[in-house]
Amino acid sequence: MVICLAKVVIGEIEEVEGPKGNYKKLLVHPETTGNKYCQVSLLRISPGERFPRHLHPSSEDVIYVLRGRAIFSLGEEKVEVSAGEILVIPENVPHSAVNRTEEDLEAIVIQAPIPEFKFLEPA
Repeated sequence: MVICLAKVVIGEIEEVEGPKGNYKKLLVHPETTGNKYCQVSLLRISPGERFPRHLHPSSEDVIYVLRGRAIFSLGEEKVEVSAGEILVIPENVPHSAVNRTEEDLEAIVIQAPIPEFKFLEPA
């Protein structure tokens, strides 16, 4: 049996700006950890900002909210998700998030297989 381990130190990963007041740290990705099938990010949405509507044609999202809360639009449905809650978004489902609070939303986002982003509004 072969076991390949990759140690990730979150504090050593650069936070990069994403679309419209969103920031992420790419924790797990083939380019950094050598894995093949998934991507794991630490997402931060600033107060008053939103993550634009988009979809992933052939990958799923699992979002675990660490801190804060946001309203996610999934297709035509809206759901508020808070710290300690998990949201599972199937492939090809349009989704977005808005942070209407005074604190950052922080979430771990697990995507498999490696996602393609198709934005449905300006990013």
